[in-house]
Amino acid sequence: MFRRASAALDRSSRPPAADDAPDPRSWTVLGYYISVARTYAFVASIVVLVLLFAILRFTKLGRAVRATVQNPTAARLLGVETRLVSALGFGLSVATASAAGAVYGIVFPFNPGSHYDLISRLLTIIVLGGLGSLGGAVIAALGMGLAESLFSAEFSPTWASFTFFVVLIVMLVLRPQGLFGARVRGAI
Repeated sequence: MFRRASAALDRSSRPPAADDAPDPRSWTVLGYYISVARTYAFVASIVVLVLLFAILRFTKLGRAVRATVQNPTAARLLGVETRLVSALGFGLSVATASAAGAVYGIVFPFNPGSHYDLISRLLTIIVLGGLGSLGGAVIAALGMGLAESLFSAEFSPTWASFTFFVVLIVMLVLRPQGLFGARVRGAI
């Protein structure tokens, strides 16, 4: 335990090496380096999303989940066990979040306070995609990840996270329902 603590202090006391040498396990595409680990993480994410989409779209459970989310009373009247479906939906969301955490852990280093960095990014992705739109969230996440990476590579990695705030503010001003969200009239 003492060795780990002293090694962490030793690493944090000196600045990281500023070499531009790419990871030997990476590919060069149009002058950009793409690591193998990120490619595997991307493929794993696509597999999880396709499985989630297939479950929600083509199975009896998916139909029951969608019915319960839209109108629990009507679903109950049609014979859907809403408590069981809610529990299974919660389990499905926990499994998806666990897979996302595993993929995130492969690609990025993290610590107990890492969630503070992610909250604004996740909020921007949800707002950009549209509340309740799985496809919109996927497209928004891909677009924002690409925008942040390109900004980091072309301008400054220090300001790359700022792209999320700019997109969030612009989206809230121009299209508050998001790209794929439905316009809802309310009492406000």
